[in-house]
Amino acid sequence: MEKFFPHHRHPDYHMTGHELHLRTINTTGRNGMLSAYMSTTWMVIATLCTGVGAEAAPPGPAKEQEPWLTAARQVVEPLIEEEIMAISIGLIDNDRKLSLHFGKLSRTSTTIPNDDTIYEIGSITKTFTALLLADLVVRQELRLEEDIIQYLPEGEPVPMCADHPVRWVDLATHTSGLPRLPGNLLIKDPLNPYKGYTVEMLEKAVADHARLSNLRRGLYSLGRTQAPEYHYSNFGFGLLGHLLAKHTGKSYEQLLIERITEPLAMHDTRVTLTAEQQSRLAPGHNADLDPVPGWEMDAMVGTGGVRSTIRDMLRYAEANLRSQPTPLDGAVTLTHQPRVPFPNGKVGLGWHISEGIWHNGMTGGYASFLWLEPDEHRAVVVLANAASPYVDAVGLALKDCLRGRPPRPVPRRPVYHVPPAVLDSYVGQYQLLLSRLVISRDQRSLRARLGNQPALRIYPASDREFFYKMVDARITFDCDECGNVKGLTLHQNGLKLYFTRRP
Repeated sequence: MEKFFPHHRHPDYHMTGHELHLRTINTTGRNGMLSAYMSTTWMVIATLCTGVGAEAAPPGPAKEQEPWLTAARQVVEPLIEEEIMAISIGLIDNDRKLSLHFGKLSRTSTTIPNDDTIYEIGSITKTFTALLLADLVVRQELRLEEDIIQYLPEGEPVPMCADHPVRWVDLATHTSGLPRLPGNLLIKDPLNPYKGYTVEMLEKAVADHARLSNLRRGLYSLGRTQAPEYHYSNFGFGLLGHLLAKHTGKSYEQLLIERITEPLAMHDTRVTLTAEQQSRLAPGHNADLDPVPGWEMDAMVGTGGVRSTIRDMLRYAEANLRSQPTPLDGAVTLTHQPRVPFPNGKVGLGWHISEGIWHNGMTGGYASFLWLEPDEHRAVVVLANAASPYVDAVGLALKDCLRGRPPRPVPRRPVYHVPPAVLDSYVGQYQLLLSRLVISRDQRSLRARLGNQPALRIYPASDREFFYKMVDARITFDCDECGNVKGLTLHQNGLKLYFTRRP
């Protein structure tokens, strides 16, 4: 299961900072520029200070909690101030429940997170959206196999999934054929990519996709149909959240509160925070532990717009484990049913099912992880205020601890020491056609800024090779035999792009 987690960061990258993702390389187009955009995938970091909180349910004797605390410290403490800022952990093992907190809320803060600290949960929101759908189905207000045509604007083309119009179940299992992101999502602010994305834009993106995909179908299908396949889609869940709201005549948040968070006493799980809740929101950080703003998901709220605490997420985990009867038991059971294959497992409604039931999440400044093992009545919840893949590694290590295995150290990429004079020699401007990459330096590291994108930190793996933490990319500096820097190569997505140093 572990090796598949990074593929679902979005936002998710998912949500998903964002990827430095080279969408197109156009050397003959309108301006010949190297086009780059931010998709959704960030990372996380933290500072050490350990606080432990336990919520009665019952928490169990201190001696029973000690192995959990020891294991969590072994896994988390090496990451604090290196890969993660503040992190809250929730563990359930049968009738034992515990919350643990590490780090500080920011580099300048002395505040330790606690059970009431609020985090963005990113793509774990999708499981809430799927649960809303399942609840409507259980109440016989909708049918999973019903198509969504009546909820789309009249006169627009209908998106197809294999040989049928897209249905509710297709949206909830990532098999609708909708791409990862809407085609008309033009990111004006990379630090808040969904802000300003309206319902009208969402519905237009659906129509545009249907028009194009139906044209392709007519040109290339030759009368053949293809079974629906799993393709992770923030777009699909954004649309699902919108259509559920449209069907009920309520906002997504009203539906969330009425059907899930109030029945489960999750009073701090919201899209929009009150002033008091805002004061408890942990400030977000990117993979370099630089402060970043939160995300406003607007019309895409159903894909990643929920915020919560470790206290509430433990209650959510308990509801999914069916610890006590709740009004959502039937809907929970429906979401956990395996439906569609995906690599090394299957997909339920909103959930991935592989060695357990799980989902993770990531926004620009936060990361999250939720793993359930209903048969053994176990769960792990991890919330962090930095966008780091190490949050997944922490969750997976603690999952093994609950299974009685010793904690695994989280592997990290070592950072090589480069003499300051060598770092200074790399500072400058580099050019590829009309695209410019600027290397600058601060007290901590080098930064690389491609075009108008934010400057991202790069870390040395050797004297000449540097890697990004926020994206899967690296830079190699090209020097002559005298040590003079001639240029650099940007490695990403299998491409090697050479930028020549400008005088």
